[in-house]
Parts: sequence; C-alpha cells; structure tokens
Amino acid sequence: MKTILTIKNLEVKFDETVTLENVNFDIKEKTFITIIGPNGGGKTTLIKSILGFIEPSKGEIIKDKSLKIGYVPQKNSFEEKFPIDVKTVILSGILNKKIKLFHSYSKENIKALNITLDKLNIEKLKNKQINELSGGELQKVLLARAIISNPNLLILDEPFSNIDESSTKEYYKVLEILSKSMSILIVSHDIGTIISHTDDVICVNKEVHYHHDNELSNNDIQSAYGCPVELIGHGIPHRIFPTHNEGEKND
Repeated sequence: MKTILTIKNLEVKFDETVTLENVNFDIKEKTFITIIGPNGGGKTTLIKSILGFIEPSKGEIIKDKSLKIGYVPQKNSFEEKFPIDVKTVILSGILNKKIKLFHSYSKENIKALNITLDKLNIEKLKNKQINELSGGELQKVLLARAIISNPNLLILDEPFSNIDESSTKEYYKVLEILSKSMSILIVSHDIGTIISHTDDVICVNKEVHYHHDNELSNNDIQSAYGCPVELIGHGIPHRIFPTHNEGEKND
C-alpha cells in the first residue's frame, strides 16, 4: 500500500515547552485513522503540523507529490453568523490564492458542487444560509467544502463535539464511504467509533504511539493495545488500554 505522508523525528515546541516529541509514523493511502488522547496532549498540534499551520522545531514531514489534503476544522472555529449560503461555502473549497472575491465559478466548478451535494445527500441545503443549519447539517457542509477538490487525505478535528448521536452515526456512514477513495485522519473522543470504524489508532500524549488494526479487538477492547490515558466515552471516564511499553512507540 502506497505511503502518502511520512513523519520523522518530529518535535514541536512553544517557547521552551515541548508539546510533541519523537513522533514517527507513516500514513498510507485509503486508511481510516483515529487520533485519541487527553486534552492538551498534542492532538491538534499534530494535525496542524501536518497541515503546515505550525512549524516543527525538529524533524520533518515528507509528503508524497500526489498528496492533496482536505481539512474540516473544529466547529467553533467557523464563523456561523457570517452572511453566506451553503453553496458558496462549499465552493470556497476549490478556491486558490489567485482567485479574488466575487469570483465567477466555471461549469466544472458547479458540476463538482452538484456531485458533492449529491454524495453527501445535502442538495436541499444548497441555497440555505449557514446560520439556518443544525449542528449536524453544518458539519456536513464543512465536510463537503473539504472534499469538493477530491483530496486523497481528509483531516477532521473533533467534528462530533457539537452534534447529537444520530447525526454522528450518519456522519460516520459517510466517512466509511469516503474512506474507500481517500485516507481519513480524525480526532475523536468517541471510544465506540474507534472499534466500529477505524483501521488504525494514533495515541497522542506528547509522544505518539501508532497502533495497527491487528492490535485492536472489536470483541474486547479492554484487552487491546493502546494508551495509558484517560478517555471520555458517553460522559464516563475509562482507562481503556494497558500502558505502553518502552521501545514500542510505533510498532
């Protein structure tokens, strides 16, 4: 399976505080990966480093020349009160730096918009203002914006934090379909979805431990490999994984 991104000896510092250190792993094509870990453990720092929003202090991030990234930010980082309709939000996913405000979209752009609306079953939202949308609808619109340019790596930062259980299940069904054509890297605190949907798990708590699918048991997560961190599942703290052994960070 082709590797589309490689991280080698990555370290990230803010002032003199080390947020991430000794990070080493690969992302292969068409792999569904969940990032888990405690608040403040470095999950968002990791994905922002991959996106190029944060400059590492050490190490390197090697991207295959074919790599094209789509990004769905946390809901609270998107300004919902801005007067803009759904189709314009989605089309903004194909803009580049040379395109100016009030850009006139091509027939190909509109075709891509309609294909994306159909793929996510949100055609009825096309002309709505974003401030009219429910939390689940807005997350689908942000997902549409991220995939309209056909990325081969989709990164999502806690997309379920403000939507209900029914919307979350529906969203995961969409991601399962998308994972057939692209890699997905998602930050999530939902323990159940790790079992049901993920190929691999990345555990982040300053250092990173990468776990492949054969290390996870869908029948008995208590006996699976994983993180020595407290995670939240359905509002209840659980220690779900045994402690990592030294020297096994990325096995």
